[in-house]
Amino acid sequence: MPRDLAYYLSVDSAPPGYAVRRPWWLGCAFLIAVAAVTLVVAGQLHRFASTYVDVVSGLSGASRGQLLRASGTLSLRPFVFVLIGLLGAFAPGSVVRRLRFVATGWLVYAGAALVTDALFADSVGFGSPSPFTPRGGVLSVVVALLVFVWLIFAGYELPADARVSGERHPSRRPLLIALAVVCVSVAFVVVTAPWRHHLFRTVHVPLVNGFASTVVLLVLTVQVLLFVAGALQRPRGRALDRATDVGVIVPAFNEEYSIAAVIGALDAAAAAYPGRVVLYLVNNASIDQTAAEAAAALAACASLTGRIIDCPRKGKSYALNAGLAATTEAVVVRVDADTIVEPSLFTRVVPYFDDARVGGVSGLPLPREDAPRWIYAVRLMEVLYSVAFLRVGQSGADATVVMPGNMSAYRGDVVRRLMFGIGFNGEDTDMAVRIGRTGLRIVTDLGVRFYPEVPATLAQLREQRQRWARGILCVAARNASGVGMAQGLRCLWMLPWSTLNACRRALMVPVLLVAGILALTHPDVITLREVAVIGGIIVGVHVAMVVVMLLAYRRWRYLPYVPVYLLFRAFKLYVAMEALLTLEVRRHSAPVPVTVVRELEAPA
Repeated sequence: MPRDLAYYLSVDSAPPGYAVRRPWWLGCAFLIAVAAVTLVVAGQLHRFASTYVDVVSGLSGASRGQLLRASGTLSLRPFVFVLIGLLGAFAPGSVVRRLRFVATGWLVYAGAALVTDALFADSVGFGSPSPFTPRGGVLSVVVALLVFVWLIFAGYELPADARVSGERHPSRRPLLIALAVVCVSVAFVVVTAPWRHHLFRTVHVPLVNGFASTVVLLVLTVQVLLFVAGALQRPRGRALDRATDVGVIVPAFNEEYSIAAVIGALDAAAAAYPGRVVLYLVNNASIDQTAAEAAAALAACASLTGRIIDCPRKGKSYALNAGLAATTEAVVVRVDADTIVEPSLFTRVVPYFDDARVGGVSGLPLPREDAPRWIYAVRLMEVLYSVAFLRVGQSGADATVVMPGNMSAYRGDVVRRLMFGIGFNGEDTDMAVRIGRTGLRIVTDLGVRFYPEVPATLAQLREQRQRWARGILCVAARNASGVGMAQGLRCLWMLPWSTLNACRRALMVPVLLVAGILALTHPDVITLREVAVIGGIIVGVHVAMVVVMLLAYRRWRYLPYVPVYLLFRAFKLYVAMEALLTLEVRRHSAPVPVTVVRELEAPA
């Protein structure tokens, strides 16, 4: 039966030092404030525009007429200051810290916007577009997004960087595949440009015919070609050459209602596996009968052996590390205490570790059948798109970022040396990225299927997605040094891209609100037609891929739930914004200490 929200919450719902639980109405209050201040600023927009154009003209030497000759507009620039100011006003933290956050954000954005606009204005005489044309408006949005990304990582409390030394040089093959994919994608976009111009010539939205359609088509083409590359390299079921010992860690917090079924499924998987399987069930300060139910279920097992470990310190990472410290097995598998595995689990994942280049293996986390029908449907669509499509593509370039905490298998000596990150969200993704940074491969085998519990209510879903939204930011902060150390495409490409998307999602709802108000009050800046057409293209492409995946997996009976999936995506955007409002403003401006993870020994 579904758990009450009180039992669903844990210390990981808002990790102390990084996040604060906020009331449900705070997000609504934030959007109301955004709307109110936007209306005030919009009333003075033309005055602001006139002053700003004069400033840029003075810095660049371009005349006012040159800058405004093609339907000049100030675009969304003033409203970036509005969003920065309100993010600081609504953030948890002292008044001094929040004022420092706002002042820093305003100064950095003002400098970035002025420098960018002045440089473009200075090139107007050489044929460059004015910074106040639609193309210049797009550039200003890009600059604003980059400033927001910087502000999020510089202004909020996020985990310290963890340097990881590689144990082997990564293969050049993923890099060559990625370069080939990008080159082919760019060529395809260029070749189809006349066709797109003809297709959109009746749409009086310049950005659709130019920048927007180009970016959407380029991203989609890259994703599809990476998927093809990943599918061609997709791992197949391997023969079991030897029965390696397996240790299974199950962290459990208030799971009395499901733990017996989870242990029973693990016992069935152990029975199908010729080797020894040991369960390390960690009771993480449960206040129900989790330990008693687990002990009874373990005693009834025919093939699975193990023990129960008590971890009184609350937090999943503490429980995982307590279980990890007890393991000695060559392969370690973590399974959530609400996840049912298939009997073939160990026979499918263990053989991959015969390859010394493999550091982790996971699969396809399908929703459990006991979920509410609509939640089951939208979660299924999400999994098919994000895992069966996008993650397969990431694996094609050896750039997989996520191994789900529901079930992941690790090389034992590697995971015991790295240990799970403590006290922040996203410890599963962090482990996947750090294993990849050592030079080892992450394998996603879609034939490995497991069935985690799906939140049964909107309140549970909201709590889960806030954790996930914070998680990618925490992981990016923890692995920032991987970019400078050039530790594979995972750090150079996929992690920055995922981070950029996470920041974009967190800001999407207030930005759309601002754009909508401007479309009503200042159609010379942006029109509802522009917002609707551009949004329709982006959403339409995503929905088309979801439909394709449903058909490919013969789940066409869920096609009627596609409109519900669109509402679910809007809900995720709102929750991502809420998650940003839970982050604490940084307490000091001094550099945070760097955690150094020692170099791993190369496998024999």
